[in-house]
Amino acid sequence: MLAVIFVLGVILVLSALIFGFIYLVVYQGKLDSKRTLELHNYYEAKKRNELSYKKHLEDIYTKELSRLENKRLRLDLLRESTNNEFDILFFELAGLYYRSVRAKKIANELEAGDFLELKREPSNQFDSNAVKVLHNGIHIGYVPIENSEEVSNNLKNDSLFYFAVIDFTIPDPDDIATVYIRLFPREGRLAVDYFK
Repeated sequence: MLAVIFVLGVILVLSALIFGFIYLVVYQGKLDSKRTLELHNYYEAKKRNELSYKKHLEDIYTKELSRLENKRLRLDLLRESTNNEFDILFFELAGLYYRSVRAKKIANELEAGDFLELKREPSNQFDSNAVKVLHNGIHIGYVPIENSEEVSNNLKNDSLFYFAVIDFTIPDPDDIATVYIRLFPREGRLAVDYFK
């Protein structure tokens, strides 16, 4: 009788061990499958994000190249379209040192081909012929005093208009950029007419 109980006990223990082992293998397998799927999905998403980000950077790069090329072409068109009987004025922007921090920051970000606006400032206490130079409405400096009378008179009498275009800049984030401007004379044509 004792032998039978002993054998039954051993069978029960062995059965428990076998079922436990089978349960662990099956359950662990499910866990491993779930973890594997999660890792697979994570790396696939990461790969998609990296590809998407790479495509995004490539698009930005392509647009920037196109933008710079358009500016270069625009500058070439202006040079070609200028009436030769007038001189093209070339000068360094004056008065940037006295402008606001924002104006100095803008000047550091200017690029060749950027358009500028010219506006007379007859109330200027230092030069009644002063001509302000603006970029998107922000006053960044002046036409130098040696050129201001000619430019101011032409603007005042509507006898000559100018495309004011950045020729090149020497940025200096810690100080003040050096900005060189070309004025292309024109007779009554809007900027948009040149670039249709």
